[in-house]
Amino acid sequence: MDRIKLKSQNGDYSQLDDHEKFMYQMVEHFGFEEEKIELMLKLQDRLKEVFPDTTQNELDWYFTRLLGGFSYGDGITSRFLWNSTAGNPYTLSTKYIASEEDFSIHFLEFTEEEDELLRYKVRIQNFITSNPDITDWERLKREVGKREQY
Repeated sequence: MDRIKLKSQNGDYSQLDDHEKFMYQMVEHFGFEEEKIELMLKLQDRLKEVFPDTTQNELDWYFTRLLGGFSYGDGITSRFLWNSTAGNPYTLSTKYIASEEDFSIHFLEFTEEEDELLRYKVRIQNFITSNPDITDWERLKREVGKREQY
């Protein structure tokens, strides 16, 4: 990761390949760690393998839809609403898919540990970036009473 930071000084991404740009942006803008970014890259690669005739736009939709679903999938109503809004990627495969976990583990060949870690980290990062008022550590340090709540 240090090599990527050196190559992208002053916001110049010109010497980075697509994977390096992605990694740098995930670290700088969302605070992901390299291990979690590697799982996201694995997801991108597996989607390309599983859907070889799919356009890059469709692959990007799959990728962002799957990651987005990690944060909006609490309960059947939320999952139904999210699928109605963003589309249901599990109906597009030729195999029967029972759940998001089934899709990830059996269809994309993630281990259970990889699947759980990626889901957890995406949900945490979504919470942190969506709630800066309650996750701003500098503000929490100043507001001692609120700090104890977390």
